[in-house]
Amino acid sequence: MKATILTDSTCDLPSELVARLGLQVVPLYVLFGTESFRDGVTLSNADFFRKLTSSPHHPGTSQPTPEDFLQIYRRIPGPIFSMHLASSLSGTCSSASQAVRLMGEEGARVRVWDSESVTAALGLLAMAAWEAAEEGQDLDGIETHVRQVRQDLKLYFTLETLDHLAKGGRIGRAQALLGGLLKIRPILSFADQSVVPLAKTFGFEQALNRIVDLAAKDHRLKPLRRLFVIHGAAPQAAERLEQKVRERIPGDFEILRTVIGAVIGTHVGPGAAGLAYHS
Repeated sequence: MKATILTDSTCDLPSELVARLGLQVVPLYVLFGTESFRDGVTLSNADFFRKLTSSPHHPGTSQPTPEDFLQIYRRIPGPIFSMHLASSLSGTCSSASQAVRLMGEEGARVRVWDSESVTAALGLLAMAAWEAAEEGQDLDGIETHVRQVRQDLKLYFTLETLDHLAKGGRIGRAQALLGGLLKIRPILSFADQSVVPLAKTFGFEQALNRIVDLAAKDHRLKPLRRLFVIHGAAPQAAERLEQKVRERIPGDFEILRTVIGAVIGTHVGPGAAGLAYHS
């Protein structure tokens, strides 16, 4: 039986793409004060960013419970490749592993895999896992394939402010940039399971150009295969970024666009924009 690919809501894949590929997605939780929402289920991206600017409470996030995973695992027949955001950012993989242990011998049909990635970078890995499953690969074959794809996976982004990262405790080495931004827009990456500052730019346009420069350099070394333009409630920025990619990176690679969801949006805030891609 063909393996089912299960990921989580931080993959930030468009819902129509998830439906077309038949991916399964477990939602994380977003908390505003005493209110609890399921990311992408009871709280849409648009509603989240509206609440982010209007609520007196800064949101928090929480991983799915082992019981959440257990219900999904038992509902899906056959082998399951359960791939989730970086364990350095969330206990989601831990909850998934606990659910597998609760399944006893039946848990042998579930492979829990730490993607060491987040947002559309995780989404790209989920798409790669789906392709391997469609080719008839077993769980070992799927894991081998996504590990290979992850070697060429890149995520670069810029933020309006680092405040959301700091409040959420996910700022990593970008802590050094706090307090000195003003008109500076940082270029950040996610590497070694942490947010890593790469450069400082002056103004948003320069930040977008620098991100495209990084992607173009990688493309010259090894042609890109698939690229996501990502944004947090900043469609005009995404439009400009995609236009720059099309103008400056020639090649026959797939370009997709997606909106950062509520969980990732909690930590990056509105105005975020970037690229996730692999060769």
